[in-house]
Amino acid sequence: MKILITGASGFTGHHLIKHLLSVIEVSPQIWGICRSKPQLSHSGCTYVMADLSQKDQIDTVIKQVSPEAIIHLAGLNRGTLTELFHANVINTEYFLQAARKYVPDAHIIVVGSSAEYGYVGNSPIREDAPLHPVNPYGISKVAEDLLALQYYSAHDLSVAIVRPFNLIGPGQPESFVCGRLTRQAAEIQNGTRKAFDLGGGDARRDFIDIRDVVDAYWRLLSHENFEKKVAGCAFNIGSGKSYSISEVIQAISVIIGRSYPVHMPASSTRELVPVQIADNTLIKKEIGWKPLIPISLSLKEMIEQYLIRN
Repeated sequence: MKILITGASGFTGHHLIKHLLSVIEVSPQIWGICRSKPQLSHSGCTYVMADLSQKDQIDTVIKQVSPEAIIHLAGLNRGTLTELFHANVINTEYFLQAARKYVPDAHIIVVGSSAEYGYVGNSPIREDAPLHPVNPYGISKVAEDLLALQYYSAHDLSVAIVRPFNLIGPGQPESFVCGRLTRQAAEIQNGTRKAFDLGGGDARRDFIDIRDVVDAYWRLLSHENFEKKVAGCAFNIGSGKSYSISEVIQAISVIIGRSYPVHMPASSTRELVPVQIADNTLIKKEIGWKPLIPISLSLKEMIEQYLIRN
């Protein structure tokens, strides 16, 4: 199977390529689109430098590679609404146009986000819950979802949506809360820090290990009846559990064997999304997927990796 991955040099892209190389029995043909040379690369992947904002470059890559399956990871999660719409909607439009023109039978997964839901209550969120994003990123991802589903209904492209919840796992950037906290924990371990510093509130989130997430992507993409059971649908990918930041720090304290002070911000803003928990019933039913990696193991391996690298 020829598989094309956008955003191949990112956190998810790295873990996805690693997973595909380990689970596909016949030597896979994997291409990864990047804007710049990846810091971590895989010998089993052919990396292609391209800018998704340049329609002609996307057309060239899709035409030359002629993939049978596509996972569209690339996007922006911070910036102005204009920047986010260009990266997450306009660029996705270019990509889907090229797929429709050159590989109309390809299986395509477009990666959305739990940010599309906003706050819809304290119960687990189903895929058919109303979409009430509370920030520009969530708004842009809703538009991306709707665009992808429009290509399914109007142009017969085999497109599915995945909505991962809060990612964690080894190598996660410090721009994510658990990446930041595990880096601080590692610094506490090596004696360069004496306390945790929090820069936000104590909302509850559904944390899911990136390795479980990319396994779900592959299971969906390789579904034997993708066109009828997967295409046209949205799938939550989450653990079905929620943790506060305080509970995450408590788990980290158990891992490092000692509790440390926590410096809270002097003032806090109202949390617009106090709780988010995934209802993952649909993906469990459809492909038999379930999360296997507990948050304690994810945090432990994140701390260990930071200590090794530093």
